[in-house]
Amino acid sequence: MDSRSLHTAARRHLAACHDDVVRHGESMGVRSPHGRYRVEHERAFPLDVLAAEIPHEVERLDPDDLPEPRALAAALTAAAFRAPTHGTDRVAVAAEEAERLLFREAVRDWSTSDEPVAPLPYRRVLSVEEFSLWTDRLVSRWGLRDQVWYPIVDDPPADVLVLRVEAMWDGPGEELVLRALRGLGSGRVVELDEGNRSDGRVIDLDLFVPWYEGVEKVWCDETLDWICFASHESTVAFGGTLADALIASWPDIDRWRCTGWNR
Repeated sequence: MDSRSLHTAARRHLAACHDDVVRHGESMGVRSPHGRYRVEHERAFPLDVLAAEIPHEVERLDPDDLPEPRALAAALTAAAFRAPTHGTDRVAVAAEEAERLLFREAVRDWSTSDEPVAPLPYRRVLSVEEFSLWTDRLVSRWGLRDQVWYPIVDDPPADVLVLRVEAMWDGPGEELVLRALRGLGSGRVVELDEGNRSDGRVIDLDLFVPWYEGVEKVWCDETLDWICFASHESTVAFGGTLADALIASWPDIDRWRCTGWNR
């Protein structure tokens, strides 16, 4: 198996495991009101290490610049064992270790397989240094403050477009945003999460979801000609060429504007 297929197989496997674990947990009613697994079930569902931490480490590898297959197999295995442990007792730690070993065996199997692997959109986790660089650039260009933007940081100026989040799914917002970005030549998007982990990634435009999904996010591209920010207050704000393109292409956009903002 070539390197790109091997890396994609790992990504697909981890995504499928995540879906299976979540469905299993929800069907058993083991989730707390806040979405986390209850303490008594964590040892049976090592969700964090398999569904979050291992993919996070695997996706630090650049799909456009992968090593040769044998070296990649070693890097994938190392990523699984580098992922932080979240278990708090012997049984939970053992469950997480078992998941790492299963992933290592899967990597070995894929390495000797000639089965075709359907491609996935580009996605790469940023290093801490890259995250800091992008944050600094957005602070300088757009006034980002503590990973958040308008209308959270201040009353939005006239050239910032702030919409209610319903515009993205009840209205035509998502389609128009993606169409506008394609028209602007944006093939990949930089996505930065608000929070203390310095989480960010470069993703294909096909993976761009312009609304709040449990964490506030800001997006831009290499040009820094536009910015998008999704807040926990059910708003999505746009600036620069993206705001201009949306206003020009969305006849009833005023219907979806967020007005009367009170911080």
